[in-house]
Amino acid sequence: MEYALEPSWEEWVECNLKRGSSPKELFDILIEKGFSIEHANSMLNTTRQIPTTTNSRAVGEFISDATNQRTSSYVNEKNNEIYLPAALKINNNSVEMYGVDSFLSAEECQHLIMLIRENRQRSTTTDEGVSEFRTSTTCNLDDLGDAFVEDIDRRICQYMGIDPSESEAIQGQWYEVGQEFKAHTDYFDPLSPTFERHIGTLGQRTWTFMIYLNSTREGGSTSFPELNLDIEPQAGTALIWNNKDASGKLNPYTLHHGTPVQAGYKAVITKWFRSVESRTHYTKTPNELIPPLTKTGFTKCAMPEHLHQKLLEFYSRNRDACENESIPDYIHCAEGRVPSVLVELNDQLRRLVHATLQPNVEAWVGDYVTPTHVYGIREYRRGSVLKEHRDRLVTHVASAILNIDQKVDEDWPLVIEDHHCRLHQILLRPGEMILYEGARLLHGRPTAFNGSRYANVFVHFKRADSGISQ
Repeated sequence: MEYALEPSWEEWVECNLKRGSSPKELFDILIEKGFSIEHANSMLNTTRQIPTTTNSRAVGEFISDATNQRTSSYVNEKNNEIYLPAALKINNNSVEMYGVDSFLSAEECQHLIMLIRENRQRSTTTDEGVSEFRTSTTCNLDDLGDAFVEDIDRRICQYMGIDPSESEAIQGQWYEVGQEFKAHTDYFDPLSPTFERHIGTLGQRTWTFMIYLNSTREGGSTSFPELNLDIEPQAGTALIWNNKDASGKLNPYTLHHGTPVQAGYKAVITKWFRSVESRTHYTKTPNELIPPLTKTGFTKCAMPEHLHQKLLEFYSRNRDACENESIPDYIHCAEGRVPSVLVELNDQLRRLVHATLQPNVEAWVGDYVTPTHVYGIREYRRGSVLKEHRDRLVTHVASAILNIDQKVDEDWPLVIEDHHCRLHQILLRPGEMILYEGARLLHGRPTAFNGSRYANVFVHFKRADSGISQ
């Protein structure tokens, strides 16, 4: 099915062309994502054709900025690498490997440790079953039917940009003193007599996503002998590696050893991804490929008091002149009811909003930004639901929601994810605001509003060097 020509894709193309990305690579990505040849050529102003023997690649395979550094382009010239926001690429020439600090919080690690400890059984190996080769205990967390585990599973898949159907359930491992998992690879050995049975319908293992749940007191490192690399367990840190090399072949350099614990215990969870094809297909949208500007992606703070008073006074004087809004794809409520109205701001007040907030946003992101849009005061009405969404690419990269006034019967939280795909519920009172990376992070108010009114102003900025007009 062909994708609709959404503004985000058009802006994505325009942005990458201005930054010098190859039209051929952009064309291949658009075709891979389901655009017709005609529409891809129309956006790129080219006349390309698909070769009769094409090696079309998924969008994620062009992304390689995983060093937590800002890049000058959303798509760069390296191929066959996944895009993992806020990750640190572990530099070696033999294995594609990343580390992600604080992927899980201390509370999340504690919850998983308790589940594994209470439900673990002796670990087995693929071909030998119970063996001295692997002396740890294991917990198949999926068997517990725990909603918390299901959400961690969702987060890992979303962070990787791989459909959950191409993955195994999360497994927990527990190591006591002296226990280990001797040097092994995670992929299934093609020479094993059980190879065909193990690859089944899911195929070969591709990516390994392992999270340390505790900082082991002594020992228990993950050692990669072929790389001369030892990773010490740090609670909440994820270690991610590709079990295939750049050509799509199984990579023996991923051989690794869960070394014996010397003191205390070691707890980890692991999720493996699988594919029946030689390359992994990634599912991330253009918005999810924007490099993060901040560590978390949002922060709640007080609005400058003088700005709040100006907006509140304007709202009080002009509320009766509001106009009904019609944004059926984003804001809706029960049939026959008006979900929201808009009180338009004058140009002078719009400029004041941008001028007042620009230093706040620049201090938050640690970089210069350029004002793009200030919308009017949106007043949500009873029963309103704001669909979870990502904002416009480029022009809504750094944004603010200002709470001006409200009359509520119960709290109405803003649901927003962070860069590690963790969902948060944020409550704003009049005079408070949230700064957030709106183009990159999913956000909305999925529960129906219970109250008379909820008045917000939305403010947007772009990166100062984006090169894209408003």
